[in-house]
Amino acid sequence: MARKPQDNPQLDMTPMIDVVFELIIFFVVTIKQEDIFSKLNANRPAPASSAAASEENDTQVKIDIGSGGLVFNGRMMNMKQFDQSMREISKTSKNSMVVI
Repeated sequence: MARKPQDNPQLDMTPMIDVVFELIIFFVVTIKQEDIFSKLNANRPAPASSAAASEENDTQVKIDIGSGGLVFNGRMMNMKQFDQSMREISKTSKNSMVVI
């Protein structure tokens, strides 16, 4: 008894695709990142130390406005004193954060 020849033999590609994806994941996980960065000619951002230095120069201002009056950084003051204080801060620091 002979086998019947199949008209349309099919090859299942799913196991081969799974193996390829597993190999890709293996190589991505095991590669050393310093090797990649040393070979890439890319403009990377400056170290974080310069960002920390610029944050130290920033001034934070807290203003509370209520029925009792104006509280500027924990001190009660009138509008004239507040205006003078804001002008002084704007002269010394260009990146002041104001919380109202």
